[in-house]
Amino acid sequence: MNCRRVVARLEWHTEGSGDRDDGCVGEVEVATGPLAGPLVQSFTLTVPQQPWSYTGHYIDIIWQVSVVVDIRVGLDITVEEPIVVAPRRVGWVSAEPPPSYVPPDVV
Repeated sequence: MNCRRVVARLEWHTEGSGDRDDGCVGEVEVATGPLAGPLVQSFTLTVPQQPWSYTGHYIDIIWQVSVVVDIRVGLDITVEEPIVVAPRRVGWVSAEPPPSYVPPDVV
């Protein structure tokens, strides 16, 4: 596949009543140039301390990691995966973290 680059972004947006707000708090370039076969690449994005993920009566705050393949001629390929940003709880351990997982201060 002939692409300009592949980037991973940490994004948030609101859903619910009123106008939609959104933002990108981090972006990292994962690959550049032509792609051949499956791409497995690790990357790091820093999660800010706030705002946390929130689901309320009038508004929700949704966080997600988006990976975008920037195609030279054609529509970009985008994949989004929602995540939860919440304060760390003392003694809380994730069910099965990935082998290379290093927990940040706020996840």
